Amino acid sequence: MRLVAGLALLLVAATPVWAQQAVRDDAKAFATEAARAAADIAGNEATATTNLPGYNGGSAPERSYLNDPLALEAARAPAARSNEGAVLVIDGNTARPRVSPALVDETVARGTIITQTPETYVLGVDANGTTGQCVELPPGVSSAGTFEATCNSGSKVVPEGKTCAIPLDAAVETKTTTVYDYWVAGDAVYGAPFVRDDQFSAPLASGVCKILPETLSGCAASTAVGLSPNRFCRNYSVRHFQCSVPLAGETPDVFIMPITGHWYYATSTATVETVVTSRNETQCSPLAADPNCTLIGGEVCTDSDPVTRLIGNTSVTQPCWAWKRDYQCNTIVQANDCSALDANAACHFDRTVCLDDPQAGACQVEERIYTCPIPGSTTEPKQFVCGGDLYCIGTECEAITREASTEFKDAVVGLHTLDQVAKEFDEIDYRLFKGAAESCHKPVFGLANCCGGNGVPLIGACSSAEQQLAVKIDAGFTHYIGTYCSSSFLGICDSKKQVYCAFSSKLTRILQEQGRPQIGKTWGTPKRPLCDGFTVDEFARLDLSLMDFAEIYTDFINAARLPDEAATMTDIQQKIRDYYARGGS
Repeated sequence: MRLVAGLALLLVAATPVWAQQAVRDDAKAFATEAARAAADIAGNEATATTNLPGYNGGSAPERSYLNDPLALEAARAPAARSNEGAVLVIDGNTARPRVSPALVDETVARGTIITQTPETYVLGVDANGTTGQCVELPPGVSSAGTFEATCNSGSKVVPEGKTCAIPLDAAVETKTTTVYDYWVAGDAVYGAPFVRDDQFSAPLASGVCKILPETLSGCAASTAVGLSPNRFCRNYSVRHFQCSVPLAGETPDVFIMPITGHWYYATSTATVETVVTSRNETQCSPLAADPNCTLIGGEVCTDSDPVTRLIGNTSVTQPCWAWKRDYQCNTIVQANDCSALDANAACHFDRTVCLDDPQAGACQVEERIYTCPIPGSTTEPKQFVCGGDLYCIGTECEAITREASTEFKDAVVGLHTLDQVAKEFDEIDYRLFKGAAESCHKPVFGLANCCGGNGVPLIGACSSAEQQLAVKIDAGFTHYIGTYCSSSFLGICDSKKQVYCAFSSKLTRILQEQGRPQIGKTWGTPKRPLCDGFTVDEFARLDLSLMDFAEIYTDFINAARLPDEAATMTDIQQKIRDYYARGGS
C-alpha cells in the first residue's frame, strides 16, 4: 500500500503547477466572456426577438394557452406530428440520416490516432480568420504492426524406413567317403558268428549307420566272409548294415571276420549327399553396420510353410526359411524453406541465428529471421484536417489559439500503471510486473508448427499451453526471447523451441521492454530466460517519461466508451411516447 500511495503522489506531482494554473486561468476567462455575451442576447424585447429563434415577443400566438391548458393539450398531438424536431425524435429510426458502419469505424480509427498526438493535427487559424496549415489525416484503418517470421537453411536429417531380407540358403554337398559293411544277426539267434542287432541301436538313431535291403541266409553269409558254416546256420538269416564309421566296442575273438580282422566284413567307397543350410545376411549387413540406422523391433519370419522341403534328393525340415528386419535410417541432405519469405516483397531479411548446440566450425543449421507486416489494409484516399478552434457568438467568430496538451497521455498511462501495480504487486517477494517463461516447438524443416500468433496457424499436435501462448502473442502480452535447438541427430538440429516471456497485460510487457534497458536488466538466454519482475528499488529507478506508450494509447481510450448512441436514442423515443401516452402529466 505504501508503494501504491507513493505512485499516486508521483502522478499528481507529474503535472507542473504552472500548467495547472494556466488551465484554470484560461477556463475562467473563457467562461467570463461567454457569460457577458449571453447577457446581451435577450436583455430586452428587441434583442430577444432578434436573437432568439421562434420568439415573437408579446404578440406570440402561444400566449393564448397561458390560461387554457386544455386547449394546449388539444393542440399538442397535431403540432407534434408536424414539428420537424419532434418527428426526428419520435420517428428517428426512419427519419434521421444514416451513416454507414464503415464510415463510423474509419472516423473512430482516425480520431483514436489523432488523440495520441493532438498537437500534430490542431494547428489553429491565423489572426485574420483564414485557414492555417493543413495536416494529412492518418489512414482510416491503421496497420497492426510487424512480426518476425522465421525459416531455416542448412543440413536436414531425412528419416527413411528400410527393410532387408534374410533368406535361408540350402545347398547339397557331395563327397566320397569309406563305408563299412556288416552282416547282422538278430539278438535271439543262437550260434551265429555275426554282430547282433542291439549293437546298432545308437548308430542307427544318430544316422551313422543305415540298413540296406539285402539279406542272406546264415550259411551263405558265413561262406561269404570266409567262415565255415556250422550246424546252426540253416536256422537264421542276416541283414546288411552299412556305417560311415567303424562300429565302436569291438572285442577280440568275438564276431571277427577273417577277411578283415574286424566286425565289418568289407569296406567300400561311396558318394554321400549332405544338405548344408546358412542364413544369407548380404542385404542386412550394410544396414547393421551403418551408425545412422537403428533396428526397429525384432526379426520377423516371412517364410515358414512348408517346414519340410526336398533339397536335391534329401528332405530338410526347418521352422523358418526366411526372415526380415526393419531399420530406421537417417540421411543428411541440404535444405532451405525460405523461398516464400524471400519472394514476399512486404517482408525483409533481418538476421540469422545458428541453431548448432554447441557450434563446432561452420554452422550446419541456421534460422533466418524476417520482419513482416501483420495483415491489415492501409490503402485509402488521403484526407486532411485544416484550421483550428473557433469561438462564435452570432455571426462573430474569433480564432482561439491554444497550446495542445501533451500531458493527457502521460496521465492516462500513469493511471493505468498505478492500476497494474495494485493488481500485480507480489507481497511475498516484493516484485512488480512479473512474467512467465513459455515456449512452443516446431521442426526445423517440416509442415508441423506449434508456434502461432500474428496470423500464423497452428499445425499438428500442439499442447493446450502452446495454443494459449498463440492467443497471448496476438494480444501483445509477450516478449520474444529467441530460439534454441531442442533436439538434434548427429549434431544436426531437427527441432527447435521459440521462447517468450508472457505477461498479464500489454502495459506490463511495454514497461518490461522499455524499463529493462534503463537499469541494465537483461532477458537472459532462450535456454535460461529471465522473466522476473522489477524489485521495488528497480521500479523506483525507472523514468516513465522516457518510455513510448503509443502502442497502448488506443486501448486506454477505447476503454472509456461513450453510451451506445442507438440505444440512447431508442430510450429517448420511448420516454417521449410514454409521456404523450399518459397525456403529458
